Amino acid sequence: MGPSKGDVSPCGRPLVGRLNKALYGLKDSPRLWHKHLVQTLSNSEVGVEFLTTDRNVFRFEWDGEILFGCCHVDDLLFAPSSKRVKDEFIRRIKTQFDITGGDKRVEVFCGIEFKYDDAKSTVTIHQADFERRMLIKYDAL
Repeated sequence: MGPSKGDVSPCGRPLVGRLNKALYGLKDSPRLWHKHLVQTLSNSEVGVEFLTTDRNVFRFEWDGEILFGCCHVDDLLFAPSSKRVKDEFIRRIKTQFDITGGDKRVEVFCGIEFKYDDAKSTVTIHQADFERRMLIKYDAL
C-alpha cells in the first residue's frame, strides 16, 4: 500500500501511509481481531467478563441470569441460563457488530458436532464426521 498520487509533504517529498488495522489473510489478523473482539465485548455497553484462566471463555451476567460463552476467531458459542439472558446478550452484541445466527441451536462449531435430546435434557458432543474423514484420508476405513 502506498500513498495516493499527489500526496506530498510540505517540502515536496512523498508521504507514507500507515495502515492501522488488520487485513484479512495477514498472519496477525486473527490475533488482532481477537484483541478487538475482547475489547468490544468487555466494554460497558456489552459487559462481558473474560475468564483469566482462558482468554477465549467469557461470562455475561444480567438480571440474575448468566450466559457462558467462548470465541474462536470470529465465531461465538454460548450457553445461556435462559432465553431472556440470551436475547439481552444478542441485543447488546448487535449494537457493536453485524451478526448472524443466535436464533437456533448450534449443530457444528469448530468441527465439533452437537446432538440434542430434549426428552432426556442431554447434549451429546462428538466428532464423528471428522473421524470418518480421517479414516478415509489414511485408508483406514
